[in-house]
Amino acid sequence: ALGVSNISEQQIMIYPNPAHDFIYTTVFGNDYNYKIYSLSGTSVSRGTLSTGVIGLEGVPAGIYIIEISSAQGTIYQKISIR
Repeated sequence: ALGVSNISEQQIMIYPNPAHDFIYTTVFGNDYNYKIYSLSGTSVSRGTLSTGVIGLEGVPAGIYIIEISSAQGTIYQKISIR
């Protein structure tokens, strides 16, 4: 993970990486939100991790940063989408 905070202690996993149609996380619930940013800082996708699955429809192939946040903190991880 690129970020360090209290949330990272929960060992959040984001997989597969590289991804194609979906990204899965080991955390979910309405308390967790995600944002996917291009390397230029533009937000390309956002939502709530209610099921732990992030659909990548409409996100072009490339390298991105995913942000997962909750009341406990925020983590960032680099992801590749093919």
